[in-house]
Amino acid sequence: VNGIEFSKNATTKSAPSDLRSLFGSNAQFTINQRSETRSNNDETIVELYIPKEIEITFPFVGSDKMLPLCYYDGLHLKWNEDFNNSNGVIVILEWIGELLAGNDVPSTHIRRTMIAGDTGSIVIPNDLFEEIPDTAVCHLTLIRGNIETLSIDGISYKIQAESHDFLTFVLINEIKHV
Repeated sequence: VNGIEFSKNATTKSAPSDLRSLFGSNAQFTINQRSETRSNNDETIVELYIPKEIEITFPFVGSDKMLPLCYYDGLHLKWNEDFNNSNGVIVILEWIGELLAGNDVPSTHIRRTMIAGDTGSIVIPNDLFEEIPDTAVCHLTLIRGNIETLSIDGISYKIQAESHDFLTFVLINEIKHV
């Protein structure tokens, strides 16, 4: 990637600082096909836009790490937009049975996904919250990335780059006026 070499067994859980600079830019990925039967090494170069790192900016979680209470109807989600990302962002909402008030519901897993334009904000559709009760502890993941799939000499390659941000919040769907 832009001259930084990786072996086929390389995995990274967090990007080193020299790779972080690739977010928000076009990068050149070079695939070297070293053949034991050929005297030359073939290279394939693919240019791929690596979208900016994504960061959820609202609902805001302060330094006290208290979970925000979020009313489901009209829940507004904001992040740092990337005008150059034409792929949009993936929104994943999950509830695994945990409740802030009341008894947890073991062996429960609800996952809902949607794709939104990378505009920096959306109102999450109410149907994503169907069957998730009041005071449920929900987990939201926002993903932005790009992928290129190609085939060279019968071998399939996937070149991908992604970033994600995660938010845990308490879902409120019943408000009682006193």
